[in-house]
Amino acid sequence: MGGQFSQVGAGLSAPNIARWDGQDWHTLGGGVPTYVCALALFQDNLFAGGYSWNGAGWTDELQTDGPVHALTVYHDRLIAGGSFTTFNGNPAGNIGAWPDEGTPAEEQSLGSVKAMFR
Repeated sequence: MGGQFSQVGAGLSAPNIARWDGQDWHTLGGGVPTYVCALALFQDNLFAGGYSWNGAGWTDELQTDGPVHALTVYHDRLIAGGSFTTFNGNPAGNIGAWPDEGTPAEEQSLGSVKAMFR
């Protein structure tokens, strides 16, 4: 579960992301530093906004300069939308694709992206 919170259950510290196993809440690697609006599985990793969980820890995989609000997988690429002007170190118009193979013109957005569906 992702969102904007610091604790779950009976006070378990879980900054912005937690896992429920049917009985108890668990943290995922100490959480992530920003609120989570989007979750997606891609290449055996859990993406929470711009962060990637590989089972051992979180990385700032997508390297955006603003929040990621939407994630979807399309043609073996993770597509991220949000409110950012850089994506993986490159200029981006609120949308980007990872692995980064450049940002084709059709991936440019005119405004903040809040949701995507494939």
